Amino acid sequence: MTNKALSDREVSDYWYTWFMEGPPPNEQRLRSIFRLFPAEARCSYCLAPFTGIGSWLARAAFDKHRSSHHPGFCNVCDHFAQAYGGGADVDMAMLFMDMRGSTQLSTQLSPRAFSQKIESFYAASTQIITAANGFVERLAGDEVIAYFGPGLTGEDYVNNAIHCGLEILAATGHGAAAAPEIPLGGSVHAGRAFFGSVLGPNKLYSITALGAEVNTAARIAAQAETGELLVSHQAMQAAQLRIEGHEERALQLKGLPEPIRVAVLRPSALD
Repeated sequence: MTNKALSDREVSDYWYTWFMEGPPPNEQRLRSIFRLFPAEARCSYCLAPFTGIGSWLARAAFDKHRSSHHPGFCNVCDHFAQAYGGGADVDMAMLFMDMRGSTQLSTQLSPRAFSQKIESFYAASTQIITAANGFVERLAGDEVIAYFGPGLTGEDYVNNAIHCGLEILAATGHGAAAAPEIPLGGSVHAGRAFFGSVLGPNKLYSITALGAEVNTAARIAAQAETGELLVSHQAMQAAQLRIEGHEERALQLKGLPEPIRVAVLRPSALD
């Protein structure tokens, strides 16, 4: 990918369009080509195939292949992120999923058995989130973080984030009669945050989201019990979901003067 000089405004506009509005006209043309090739996995943004004969075309003609950082996307956004950095303030839904009692669990299992639990958690979460065109920002330790925006996931992006959280709980055994295979809790929050690439030394970079609302989502997740998805009233309203009929809690979170009200959802809400 050849880099050309871009102004800060052009870089910001790129990230805003990418997250809020969807592919620009040149990517739309590529999508119309790539969708002609069947594939078991493809880029959620441009539809570049990662498998089958179409993957050969995507790589040979357009230098597109699966990103090593974000499994649901191709490498082109990684190239841009590393070359230019930058970002934009966008509206998003934030999904945080954490293992409950991971420290205690790690003492009860061998290191290999514990790592297999983590791998299973990562695999189930990544499959569910990428299928909904969510952006998997982090697989680290005992936590999975993903972001959803209208340009990636559609106008119903907050509802999609909630549904993904509940699906992850269901896929890991919550809601069944037996104890869950992997004890998880999580949160969904919605608000405005910075989304883009944060550059470090030696060409290190991270595509991430930053801001007070992201911190709030993380703190809500920390309050979830096993099998619970805590959804802020802000997210419930953005998803046009009725709060009545769900268990509610008021959480006093560090750094916030007023309690945050949340709805407590469980996998049975998928029924």
